Amino acid sequence: MQASEALAVGTAWPWIIATALACLAAGALIALGVRYLERGRSRRVAGEAIQGELVARLQHLEEATGLAVVPEVRAVGGERVVITISGVVPTDEARRRVLGAVGRITRDLRLSARVEDALRVEGPGQRAAG
Repeated sequence: MQASEALAVGTAWPWIIATALACLAAGALIALGVRYLERGRSRRVAGEAIQGELVARLQHLEEATGLAVVPEVRAVGGERVVITISGVVPTDEARRRVLGAVGRITRDLRLSARVEDALRVEGPGQRAAG
């Protein structure tokens, strides 16, 4: 082996090592991305299951009978859940009853939940604006 050939082989190693490290870094980033997406999917599935249970229980409660209320559940990480109650109720008293019922249901389900009130009060004969 001549000196020029030995020099050519010797200068190739840094490129080989750099390429291998780049491949390892790319693989690690892909693995982290897949894990992040899978965690988000499992949170959505858990939120949908909780929302289904909440809707089923609200349908059987006297406090929510005849009211157009819709719970939306978002799992925001770990055991934390955000429940947004939206819809239209006829009075402030009905609003308090619905929110109290949702609070009782979340305690019964042993959820660490924050309930957000997005209900609108519209008395009989009032129309929704916009």
